[in-house]
Amino acid sequence: VQLKHQRRMVKTAIKKPAASVKSKVRSKLLKRPKPPPPAKLVSKKLVSFDIGSNHRYKCENGGAFCSYYQADDGTIFEGSNKQAHSLGLTWSKHGVYTCCEAVYVNTSYSFKLDPHNAYDSNAVKIIGDQTGELVGHVPRENNLQVGSWLRKAAGTLHVKGHRVCGRLLQIDCMIEGPPELLTSLTDLDDENDAESNEESSHEER
Repeated sequence: VQLKHQRRMVKTAIKKPAASVKSKVRSKLLKRPKPPPPAKLVSKKLVSFDIGSNHRYKCENGGAFCSYYQADDGTIFEGSNKQAHSLGLTWSKHGVYTCCEAVYVNTSYSFKLDPHNAYDSNAVKIIGDQTGELVGHVPRENNLQVGSWLRKAAGTLHVKGHRVCGRLLQIDCMIEGPPELLTSLTDLDDENDAESNEESSHEER
């Protein structure tokens, strides 16, 4: 009987530390702080512009649009509609109308300053996110504004371009970032625009 009692004491002595270790681990897991929620970002449209006038210099087809069918496996068919239908191709699913693959594939764009441009030191490149190709430049009447925001962004804000639905060569230039910073910078930009407009009106007078 005494031997059995000793064995029981040994077993409980072994089990107790294990149980205490488990409870400590559980308590640590329960006390572990939750990760902070992701920062809320907002976006605002700066300007919308058409790149057709300068894209033709980068386009392999000179900016001339054409229509064709593209099968599910990527094969291009340029025959008549009747021939395309006989192959199981339909315009709603396989029809393509574009000037080049870069314009057709890219739906979002990045902007990059081009200070060494031979024609305009304020030039801003437009690069397709999907293909990484240079598709053109921001029009001259908008490049100062877009370039200014690229300098202001400096890692805290993101200036991006998105293709307008149904308009292959129309791009909405958007700026994205924390709401407080974005609001303060856009308000300052609006004030500067108002001041420049007043100065130009005084000069005209």
